[in-house]
Amino acid sequence: MSGCRVSISIVAGISWFALSLFAFCLCWTPPVRRRLSRTRRAFALAAGVAAAVRIVPALLPLPAEALVQWDLESYRLVSAAVLAGRDVYDVTGRYPYLPMHLYALGAAGWVAAHTPLPFELLVRLPGIAADAGLAAMVGVATARQSKDGAAPSYAMAYALNPITLLVTGYHGQFDAVPVALLFAGWLVLVSDARRAPILAGLLVGLAVAEKSWPALVAPIFLLRIERMRDRIAYYAIICFTVAAVLAVYELWVSGGALHAVRTASEYQGYLGAWGYSAVLVRLAGPNHSAIATAEAARLGPLLLATALGLAYLAASQLRRDTDRIALIIAAMYAVTCGWGVHWLAWMAPFALASRRRWGPAYIAVAGSYVSVTYLGFGAWTWGFAWFTDSLAPISWAKDAEMLLWLSLALAAAGTIAAVLGFRAIDHFRRRPPAKRGPRRRRMPPSVTPSERATVHA
Repeated sequence: MSGCRVSISIVAGISWFALSLFAFCLCWTPPVRRRLSRTRRAFALAAGVAAAVRIVPALLPLPAEALVQWDLESYRLVSAAVLAGRDVYDVTGRYPYLPMHLYALGAAGWVAAHTPLPFELLVRLPGIAADAGLAAMVGVATARQSKDGAAPSYAMAYALNPITLLVTGYHGQFDAVPVALLFAGWLVLVSDARRAPILAGLLVGLAVAEKSWPALVAPIFLLRIERMRDRIAYYAIICFTVAAVLAVYELWVSGGALHAVRTASEYQGYLGAWGYSAVLVRLAGPNHSAIATAEAARLGPLLLATALGLAYLAASQLRRDTDRIALIIAAMYAVTCGWGVHWLAWMAPFALASRRRWGPAYIAVAGSYVSVTYLGFGAWTWGFAWFTDSLAPISWAKDAEMLLWLSLALAAAGTIAAVLGFRAIDHFRRRPPAKRGPRRRRMPPSVTPSERATVHA
């Protein structure tokens, strides 16, 4: 009976994903775009669609061997620790983030224990709600750039995009929450509202308290803040918000704040599966993979700091905020030594909000990789299916993963080199010529030396 239920779940999951992917493709067709442009409350409709298409897979049972079960079991352990008043970070490797989201996990555990609602759905609800909000915010952001009526189609495209649909609805990761907070902070700054830096600092601070990577994007928002006093207030609010979240956890568990900071700062994702760490593992061979991953972890902070420094310089020369944010995130993708497939959701809303050609291209390429991973082509039963044995040798999926990393790394490096290179050339072209002293008049040969000295004096 269990095998039948799992089989039905696999068929239902793949069918629902295929229908959602088909609807996503329709969002780019002229008839659908025209229809959406005439729809009343199109952004609210996109938010509702985003929630609906993610709730359905959240209700489907997953295979017992799926690696997604590791995260769901981690959520259960964290929830139990929160409700028992124990230090969550004593559960090794299960919650490597700052402590804001663990209260949502604790609440999910309490509600599941007192109601018929399944825990697997409850822990996904914050991410689903964040993705619904992001669909509407993408529409708002694109509408600010142009009044051509295309904004509703971008909002609906985000609602149906395969990356966040799989990450949030199937996997149950909550990356959509910090992304939504970060995106909202950017929209506040763009609106030039009163006290915008303070409200943006609060939103970005909450994003950092969810997962720490938004702290690396926060500096680029300073380009939107003109006065130094407002810049100081923006960063002060970020620090205060994170400190407040840590203080609450310290009151909950004595010594927990320091434990949380240490755990979050040491987290690097899954080593040896992405980027240069995967290259080192391949070169070292199976007998020396542990040495290769240790070397990658040692080089990681230095490479990340260097790449981000260059990315900040290049991003400061770009005109569009979405291009700036995307360049910072792409630089992180390029040089990170660890990896999580759900990290690709970070760029999705900014890619669509950019309204540039690279946006749909990113969704298509990254969405294909995420789909391959969750459908089980990558040698692991990540999600709801397993096709490695029958349709894809392991090396094929590994090569596709390396190709995606190489594409993102080359895009980031090429953009940084081009922007900084053209900036340097423009600087030298505009540099004024060196000043010369007054020219001396040439004297005829008949002038005596004493007369020559008198003239120059």
